[in-house]
Amino acid sequence: EALALLTDRQRRGRPDVQVCNSALVACAKAGQWDRAVHILSGMWEQDVTPDMVSYNIALGACEEAHEWEQALAMLDDMQRCRRRNFFTFNISIGACVQGRQWERALDLMDEMLYWEVTPDWRMYNLGIILAGDGKQWHIALDLLKDMWLREVLPDAMTFSAAISVCEQSGRWEEALHLLGDMRRKGFAPDAATC
Repeated sequence: EALALLTDRQRRGRPDVQVCNSALVACAKAGQWDRAVHILSGMWEQDVTPDMVSYNIALGACEEAHEWEQALAMLDDMQRCRRRNFFTFNISIGACVQGRQWERALDLMDEMLYWEVTPDWRMYNLGIILAGDGKQWHIALDLLKDMWLREVLPDAMTFSAAISVCEQSGRWEEALHLLGDMRRKGFAPDAATC
């Protein structure tokens, strides 16, 4: 229905962003990421400026299809509308995770700060886990410090993940320091942490 409405509006003149977004949702639900990308690029060609919702819908379709490269290309294209939000980054990072692109996912977390978008505790936890995939203990510790600076409270999983990264990297002193911090903050280590 939404695609038929879009086609009808295209024949009679320029469709509006709401009609295009409805068509994007239909494509995303049907698993047609490539069609969603085509509709999004066609919006620019028809002088219909996609909004953040348009991009986020198309990004979500790419994430679901494990099309991380396409998602990142779309994220770069978002420079045109000069806006990105938490959901934009969350979806893009998710696409990178599915594509096992831990370095690019961590780069996107840095990019969030440039766009003045604060990650939530879940995203920080994911970043710390991704740092572990690359045995980047220093990045894990930097993310943990950044959480405190931005007043995003870590949880037991945050500490466990950071401790695990340090252990995997042979950084036992840092792991023991984090274990002490974890206890001082009132979190009980679990069997996996110890």
